[in-house]
Amino acid sequence: MNAKQFLETYGWERAEEVAIAAGTNRAYFSHIAHGHRNASLALAERLVKASGGELDLLALMKATQSRKEAAA
Repeated sequence: MNAKQFLETYGWERAEEVAIAAGTNRAYFSHIAHGHRNASLALAERLVKASGGELDLLALMKATQSRKEAAA
């Protein structure tokens, strides 16, 4: 699942736990989930690991790629 789906499914408390475990914060996770920021590959990998595999690397990277294409 992507960040937005994760947030909708698990809520802010769990999203914040995952964000902190991945070395970021709730605000940055929110920016990723709502399409205002892109997760780097390194951050996306850490988010997947911190979520126990609930977040999907491909879904996170597709969201990033889609935003890049829309901006071009």
